[in-house]
Amino acid sequence: MSQSSISTSAKILTFQEYLFYQGKPDVLYKLFRGHLIPRATPTILHVRICQFLVYQLQHYFATHNLSLVAVTPVGVRTEEDSSRIPDVVVCNQSLWEQASNRLGAGVLDFSEVPQLVVEVVSENWREDYIRKRAEYALIDVLEYWIVDYLLASASCLLSTLRLYFSFSLADTILPLP
Repeated sequence: MSQSSISTSAKILTFQEYLFYQGKPDVLYKLFRGHLIPRATPTILHVRICQFLVYQLQHYFATHNLSLVAVTPVGVRTEEDSSRIPDVVVCNQSLWEQASNRLGAGVLDFSEVPQLVVEVVSENWREDYIRKRAEYALIDVLEYWIVDYLLASASCLLSTLRLYFSFSLADTILPLP
């Protein structure tokens, strides 16, 4: 869904108000510069890819005894009054427990930057490739993966190295569901 979409209310919310906002049941809202924007309902394929990624990442973390968790959906604050809801977020276990014990919506704040954010490309691919990439880089997300199942490719931005690369999903050892 485009950020130029009409927000659900004319009132501009602060980030704190957003954390406790109670909207329609079963609707996730992202916050863009104070405006609530309902998150588009993903396709079944989109959901399956996200579930596959979370499963593979969790399996890898457990196999290698890493104190990391892969979760979905959880928000990530990207600006003063903005929060994204990436498809998959990876953070360390202690950060996840800290965020889980806090009241309000499940959103990682500026001081709680995840190690990895994954977006599975949807209809609004420009957001994933341009806008979200820039927003996550500004808050120093270490890695940003874009999974584009229509192109059968994935792109990665390694923020700390300012390195960006792409690869074909056919070249990976992990088959898509």
